[in-house]
Amino acid sequence: MCLISDRHGGLIKAVREGPDFVSPHGVHRYCLRYVCSNFNSTIKNMVLKDLCWQAGSEYQLRKFNRIMDEIKKQDVKAFAYLDAINKEKWTASHDGGWRCGILTTNMSECINGVLKGLAACR
Repeated sequence: MCLISDRHGGLIKAVREGPDFVSPHGVHRYCLRYVCSNFNSTIKNMVLKDLCWQAGSEYQLRKFNRIMDEIKKQDVKAFAYLDAINKEKWTASHDGGWRCGILTTNMSECINGVLKGLAACR
């Protein structure tokens, strides 16, 4: 099982300390949309944010490395920010196939929104 989260501290702690949620039974990955959003909050450059998304969503290691080299060429601080995050947590190229092509929490947030709407109708 693969849990994709927004890196919320409570979730990370639960995954880290939960005895039943460890490999080979499950892995924790980060939502790429949140990684890119947090990256942009720090770096404040939309071109680099787009490159962050490209790097995280790239499945081929060679192409991932090429994108990361471009980020490094444009801004060493931006490269260091991304390089400090465990690559298996946020990139498709280092994921090992756990994500099954799902990079974000969008679907679960959509379902959550529908459920909240239904609860409000009571």
